[in-house]
Amino acid sequence: MRTNNPFFSVVVPVYNVDKFIRECLSSIQNQTFSDFEVILVDDGSTDESGEICDEYACGDSRFKVIHKANGGLVSARQAAMNVVTGNYVVPVDSDDVISEVYLETFRRAAENSPSVIICGYTVCSGELRKNVPVELSAGLYCRTDIEKKIFGRLFEDCHGKSIPVTQWAKAFKKKLLQSEQCLLNSSIRVGEDMAVVIPCLYRADSLYIINECLYFYNINPQSIMNEPKPYDWNQLRMRVNHYRERINLNEYDFYEQFCRSVTHSLFNCASSQFYSQRSYSETKENISLHLKEYDEILDNYNKTLLDYQACFEIISDEDKTDEGIAKYLDYCFEFVNYDEYNSINIPLWFEFSSTVYSFENAISGIWKRSIFAIIGAIVVYLLALPFICVSKISSFF
Repeated sequence: MRTNNPFFSVVVPVYNVDKFIRECLSSIQNQTFSDFEVILVDDGSTDESGEICDEYACGDSRFKVIHKANGGLVSARQAAMNVVTGNYVVPVDSDDVISEVYLETFRRAAENSPSVIICGYTVCSGELRKNVPVELSAGLYCRTDIEKKIFGRLFEDCHGKSIPVTQWAKAFKKKLLQSEQCLLNSSIRVGEDMAVVIPCLYRADSLYIINECLYFYNINPQSIMNEPKPYDWNQLRMRVNHYRERINLNEYDFYEQFCRSVTHSLFNCASSQFYSQRSYSETKENISLHLKEYDEILDNYNKTLLDYQACFEIISDEDKTDEGIAKYLDYCFEFVNYDEYNSINIPLWFEFSSTVYSFENAISGIWKRSIFAIIGAIVVYLLALPFICVSKISSFF
C-alpha cells in the first residue's frame, strides 16, 4: 500500500481509442522508473476504451480510472487535475507511446526542480519516422534565461518559430499546471494545448530542455483532428480572450507576437471555411464578416511584419492541396488595401505573390495548361501576322 505521494502523475485522457490504447498504456506500465501513478479519464467512450482502462487498473494499482460523460479534452484534463497527487504532471495522449526511459530521464531533469520539463519527440506515420528535437540547447534555464531565450518566441517569432506548445512531451509542476488547466474554458476544443502551455511557460520560474526524442507522436488517420472541416470562429475568439486574461501582452514584444500568432490562426480558420457546403460568395462574405472583428490585430501585424509567408508555411499539407486555398488567395488580393502598406520594405502584394508558387498544387493543372495554350496561340499569331499582311497585300495587287 502506497504511503507517500508518487513523483509523477501521468494523465491520459481517453476517448474512442480502443485500437491504440493498449500500446500506449503498456509503454507507461513498462517504464524503468516506477514511482508514478496513471490517471485515465474515460471521456464517455462508446467503444471498448473504458473497459480496457478498467482492465489495466485491475492489474496495476498505479492505474486509476475516471469514467465521465463526454465533455471534450479540456474537461477530461480538468477532471484529472482534481485527483493528481504527484509532484509533476506528465500528460500523454492515448494514441501515442513513450520511451521506456521517458520518466527516468524526466526524473533526472527534475533534480533541478524546474517548473517545466520539455523533451523532443518522434512523429510516426505508418513506417515513417521523423525526429523533432527541441530547437534550444539542452539543460536548465533559470527565469532570466527564459526571459532572454524563450520569451522571444513565446507565441511566435518573426520566422514563425515557437516553443513546442503541445502538453505531451512535457512535465509540469503540479500546482502550475493545475492552476492554468482549471482556468481554461472547457468549451475550447481547438488549440487547447497552446492555451495552457503558453501561460505555464510565461509563469515558469525555470525550465529544463531534453533534446532526446523520447515521445512518439502517432498520426492517427481516424483522428477527428484529421477530418477536413471548417474551424469554428468562436474557438479562436475564446483563445484570444484567454490570452488577454492570462498574459500581460504589454511586456517584452508579446503583443507583436500575439498579433502574428492570431493572424496565422485567422488564415487557417479562414481557409478552412472552404470545406463548408456554402457557395464561394457566401464563404467570402462569412470570412469578411469575421475578420472585421480582428481589424486592430490585422492592422498591427501587417504594418510591423515582413514575414507574411510564414502563415502559409504553417498550413498543413492537406490544406495546401485544397482548391479552396487558391480561392482564398484570390480573396486576399481583393481584401487587402495595398495602398496602406506602401511604406513596407517588402510590399504585401509581393509576399502574397511569392507564396502562390508554393501552392501550385492548389491550382488546377488544366487551368495552367490552358493559360500556356492561350499564350502560345497569341505568340504564334503575332509571329505569323507579318506573313498574313504580306499575303493580303499581294492578293490586293
